[in-house]
Order: sequence, then C-alpha cells, then structure tokens
Amino acid sequence: MYMALHQRTLFLILASCLFLVYCSPRRAARLRRDWLDQSPQTYTLQRAKPNPDSLLVSYIGCGGYLLQYGGDKLLLDPFFSNLSMTQLNTGNLRPDYALMDAFLQRELGTKKDSTGQISTILISHAHYDHLGDVPFLLQSYLRNPVVTLYGSTTAVNLVRSFGAPVPDTARQLQSLEPFFKVHSVTEGEASDLPVSPFFYLPGGRMRFAAIPSNHAGHYCFFGPHKLPFINGHVLQPPAKPAYFGLKYKEGLNYNYVIDLLDPSGKPVYRIFSNAGAACDRGVGYLPENLIREQPVDLMLLCGANYNVANDFPMPLLNAVQPRVVLMGHWENFFKPVPKIQQKAAVVPNTNIPELLENVQQFAREKGFPEKILIEYPQKRQIMLRF
Repeated sequence: MYMALHQRTLFLILASCLFLVYCSPRRAARLRRDWLDQSPQTYTLQRAKPNPDSLLVSYIGCGGYLLQYGGDKLLLDPFFSNLSMTQLNTGNLRPDYALMDAFLQRELGTKKDSTGQISTILISHAHYDHLGDVPFLLQSYLRNPVVTLYGSTTAVNLVRSFGAPVPDTARQLQSLEPFFKVHSVTEGEASDLPVSPFFYLPGGRMRFAAIPSNHAGHYCFFGPHKLPFINGHVLQPPAKPAYFGLKYKEGLNYNYVIDLLDPSGKPVYRIFSNAGAACDRGVGYLPENLIREQPVDLMLLCGANYNVANDFPMPLLNAVQPRVVLMGHWENFFKPVPKIQQKAAVVPNTNIPELLENVQQFAREKGFPEKILIEYPQKRQIMLRF
C-alpha cells in the first residue's frame, strides 16, 4: 500500500512538472494579428434560396460562444474569467463580473437577463475553463426559470454544489447521460446511442442534439497523457461550492449538432460544434445519416491541444465537410482577456499558427471549407448570412 501511494505521489509530481514545463504561460506564442484583424465581421454563404434571417455569433473565449437566431439565444461553454495558475490552485476561482457585465450589455442590451432571452446553456465537458463561470451566471445574470443547462452528470453536480439560488430542478439542470441509453423491448439490455434526441429551444427556431466525444490529452510524454487531478467524474454534488480549479473534473464530453429552423420547423442551417475539446479520430463525429439529411454550414473547431489528439482535425473536417470553420479555444486562457485582445497570445503547448496553416492547406486541396474565421474573445459580434 505504501509503495502504491508513493508511486501515485511521484506520478502527480511528474505530471505537475510536465504541466509547468509544457503549459507554462511564459512559453506561449502569439498569433499573427492580421489573421484576426482581417477576419470579416459579416460573411454570406451563397444559396439558391437566401434565408432572410441571419446567425449572430459572439466568441466568448476558450470553447465559449453565444449563438442568436430567430429570437432564440444559446450559450456554449460560457467562460469569461481567465485565471492565473495561482488563482486556480489557491481556491480563488471567482468570476470577472466586469467582463460579464460588458458582454451581456453589448449582446442583450441589459446586464441582467430576467426575461429569459438566453434559454439554453450547453456544456461540452466540466473543466473549469468551460463550466467555472456558469454557477455565477445563473446566480446573478440569467435569473429566469426557463434557462436550462445541458451537460454531463459531472457538470450538473458541480453546478449543484453552489446551492440556492442556482436553479436545481430536473428541467433546469439536465444531465444528458440518460438520453444515450435505449432498452431492448425483448431483452431489456441497454445499449449506447450515437446521438441524443433533438431538444428544441422555447422559440422554436433552434434545436440541438449531443454526440458523445472525448478530450485530447494535455501533454505528450512517450504518448498522450491527461493530467490525473482534473480527469474523472463527480458522481454526487460536492458538499461545498467548487471554488478550486482542480475540483472541476472532466466528466463525459460532448460535441453538438445545432440546427437553425425556419418558421415551419424545417432545418435551414446546420452547425457542428467541436468547440470544447480536440477529439481523437473517429470519436465525436457527426453520424452520416445526419450529414445526408442536412450538410454542415458552420463548424466550431477547437484549437487547444490539437497536437496531442490522435489525428486531429483533418479526418474530422473531411467527415463533416463544413462550408465555414470558426476556430476557437486558441488563446492563452491563463492571461486576462484584455491582454489577449492586445497581444493575441495563443494557448500554451499548442502551435495555433501551424494549425491554421494546415487547415488552410487542407481547404486548398479539398475545396472546403470555403472560409476559415478566427476571432478575438469578447470583442465583437459576427454575422453569417445564408
């Protein structure tokens, strides 16, 4: 028993050293500002029958987006508050309220969404840089019973650790995990589904379904590895609120397919979100029947740790064949957002300029995507017309 404990301690020390060596913010590179500055604010996808409605996309940072269409508004992994390593490791995980105020005022015209403009929050996985701000959003900003969070059981339990006034009903904090089990009528055995049922937003102009995925390793050391202290699941709500970054275990991962609907409920525009985490080849892909039903117009692509995943993202791009790619999770989220907007420092241990060049070369060879976009976090709203 002593030897096993000793080995685990050595492994944790080694993993911590590797994290500091490979992921130190001091090693972060910068992205060419012209790539960001020249990214268009409005882009039109040419179609035989133009749609009078436009999609508004606002990049929050990490894997976070606000999507607005036809009156429906949806948040993906909303994380505003980039934190230093010291803050994360000292139990000082607190939101940047000033950034939240500014973002919601710009996007919604109000700092407090008491009328339910934003109805849905989707969480890809439960690491702090995807979930950490959500309890505070629910407590202070999205104070309306129509708001529903969807994610893993781990994500739901971490949010529940904050207690009142965070909503805590089956409707408002919804684990997706039960929706992937189907029971045989004859034998009663459960099997996994490749995609969840579709869920419709209250306004009827957006719907989404979840696709089980995985999370790339955090570093390569004779193969890809994850940091052990942020891996795993949270099976019950913690007794105390999770103010410590390492309490945010990964849980299960999801990619999402998001459809924009015409007034009759027919899909007219499809988004595939891989915004949360780079995934291994063949994992988290959009099922072929859904691609045949409605091609992908916009793909939200994760940049962080793409080099640690197994063969990412070219096979995924080839399978999805999106018309437009918007790359996120590219910036150094250990630095404050205003500094990112000034210096465009990229996420540590990831060569984002190389990834962009590789995707551009892929597009030249394949003929898709027709446009590759990249945005500063929390700086502007972009419009996609189609």
